[in-house]
Amino acid sequence: MRLAKVGFINAAGTRQPVRKRISPRGVPTALQGHHITTVSHPAAAESVMGKFLAPARIHIDPHHLERFELSLYAARLRDVTLAYLDVTCPYTTDIESTGDMFTVHLPTGGAVNFRIGAMPYSANPTLATVLSPGQRVTIASEPDSPQFIVRIERRAMERQLARLLGHSPRGKLTFEPHMELSLAHFSRWHSAISMVSGEIAQPDSLAQQGVGLGSLEELVISTLLHLQVSTASTELRGAPVDASRRHTLGQAIAYIEGHLQEPLTVGKIAEGTGMSVRTIQHAFRKDLDTTPMNYVREQRLERVRAELADAIPSDGIRVTDIALHWGFTHLGNFSRQYKQSYQELPSDTLRR
Repeated sequence: MRLAKVGFINAAGTRQPVRKRISPRGVPTALQGHHITTVSHPAAAESVMGKFLAPARIHIDPHHLERFELSLYAARLRDVTLAYLDVTCPYTTDIESTGDMFTVHLPTGGAVNFRIGAMPYSANPTLATVLSPGQRVTIASEPDSPQFIVRIERRAMERQLARLLGHSPRGKLTFEPHMELSLAHFSRWHSAISMVSGEIAQPDSLAQQGVGLGSLEELVISTLLHLQVSTASTELRGAPVDASRRHTLGQAIAYIEGHLQEPLTVGKIAEGTGMSVRTIQHAFRKDLDTTPMNYVREQRLERVRAELADAIPSDGIRVTDIALHWGFTHLGNFSRQYKQSYQELPSDTLRR
């Protein structure tokens, strides 16, 4: 096993001839062995930024073009990516709409100014900026302002929020952009990121062997949800909980996750948990806004996606084998459901 490929970047497509590389500045230890690309032309930089964040236009003072260079380092677990973005001169980036992910931007030096809609925000080594999906953003970087960026896929964020709430999120999740890292309670955020960085940095770590990736991601995502103000904060910090229904849901989910590779029906789940079919169906409908079997299918798709993302085609891994392993016996339906969920075919995930 290995850390997942950085699938949103086609490094081969961005390897263009560049001038003699300027020595990278301050790359975090965990990412030093994870260089993705270095480009020296604004059009190539727009391509990199477009794949990592969202389609973007980059503006550079003509006087700085001669020394322009963009370098990206990144390591991806599955739905959480740690990245380091270094640009050698001041630049401005216009993004019409941020992509299907949340990103936390922390300059390791200098300052980066953000405009989200009409509101200005500044980021520096003690003050991060959090971007949410679908925002119009302008990013203006001052000289010598490389950024450490944490990227979290929207589906993973919403999935973890649903677990914490005990039901599907109501409405769009958006974070307050201003993240004051000098506050005492944000030491927990530093600790979560340090733990992930340590796992990435050590070649013999559990994460490098594919063990515990889900737990590491849950730690990062849950820490951000609990610490940073968002549209879900009020509900997270004191929403009344139907303890009986939460117990029913927890028991059913635990049974499902322990038997995902086996043929499952609502009747089998009920028999395995000692509860009635109606009780289980009611719990899933009220708290997750879905049915038990839709939940089973979603979890199986997630397992397939995780294995495909970790695999390398030269290892002899086949989509068919992984799909059958996780209980998909009708491969045509599987491919259609996979594309509906992830906007790509399973073979595309494997080839990335």
